[in-house]
Amino acid sequence: MVKNKIGAIIVAVFLCIITLNTSFAIEIFDNKTLNEVYKVSGDNSEFNVPFTRISSERIEIDKSISQMGLFMSPKSIEVSAPLKGIQAFYSNDTVRINSDTEYPVIFSSGNVVINGVVENTTFVYSQGSITINENADIKQNLICYAPKVEINSEITGNILGYTNSLNINNVVNGKVKMQAYEVNCSENAKVEKGIEINTTNTALTINENIGESKIDVISKKSKFEIKEYLLKIFTAALGNIVMFLLILIFAKKERLDKIAEKLQDGKSVLKNGIISYFLFIAMICFGIVLLVLLTKLGVVLLIFSIAMMVIMTILKNVIFGTFLVELVNKRYEEAQTKPNSILTAIMTLIIIELLESIPYLGELIKFIVFILSLGIIVSLILKNKNKQSDESKQEVIETK
Repeated sequence: MVKNKIGAIIVAVFLCIITLNTSFAIEIFDNKTLNEVYKVSGDNSEFNVPFTRISSERIEIDKSISQMGLFMSPKSIEVSAPLKGIQAFYSNDTVRINSDTEYPVIFSSGNVVINGVVENTTFVYSQGSITINENADIKQNLICYAPKVEINSEITGNILGYTNSLNINNVVNGKVKMQAYEVNCSENAKVEKGIEINTTNTALTINENIGESKIDVISKKSKFEIKEYLLKIFTAALGNIVMFLLILIFAKKERLDKIAEKLQDGKSVLKNGIISYFLFIAMICFGIVLLVLLTKLGVVLLIFSIAMMVIMTILKNVIFGTFLVELVNKRYEEAQTKPNSILTAIMTLIIIELLESIPYLGELIKFIVFILSLGIIVSLILKNKNKQSDESKQEVIETK
């Protein structure tokens, strides 16, 4: 059953790629598909808008890029030039990062080797091994999912994720929080803020010299399956994609553009979201107090508040995603490129689900998205009321 679902996803992705390359499609990306070795230095593109580069041969990134992009290859991918911004790499073979990067997101069926400086959080999903070599420097967090993870360089932030075997041979200045079956630490290894491991290995022990440690034995299987993980992400995003399509069908494009214009002030959205959240919490608490006093108002407040919180929890990703899609579309229009809202939404919603699935940090991201979604709804309501009030005043003035 799982294999059939994975096959369906692969076909859907393949059809999406084919659609991007047809003359009938509206390209959302600066997109190129090649049947030869791809070198960035031989590409005359300006890389002004998000791009994709898909090659049936290996990919060599030997020229600096500062725009968001995606590189896909069934063979190896090697980075030898500095990269700024977010770049995603998907390979069925080895991925080597030999230069400085800012936000690498790596998916590999083979091994991943990092030799350069990474300025921000690093996301790595591998079916082989992840090796952080001596010359590397991870400035923030390393979020990793792989059967084997080897740390040979200093890590400034935390290490989070899942692995069967974790090998630490250097200093981790943050904390290690992982699900792992084996943890091996060399004499030079040290974790400044402690190590927390969830494991099925009842015999697992950690050297005292590495720092404060905590081991929780769990019954869940620790075997890492990237296919099942990605299937779960895709399935979770699918429902939100369907809801976005319904919004796109019933809401006029002009209306969505106006919504994006109204919500340009991010501070206002965040402020309204925080105030509304605490208001709902206060209503729930007040409802419980009134319920104890056996008043009908308490029941009404509880049902209304909890119902709204549940609805917002279900719809938060699609609300936040719709807002992001409109903002991204504006960027495309500024770059004189015609956007495709559906494809933008699919990518945006999958990325949101991916970020929310990150161990520990994911819960914080979910909460932030919830607050922002609540703020978006409240901001729209308030702005509509202000607009109606201004129109009423204008009518009074004209009457006089």
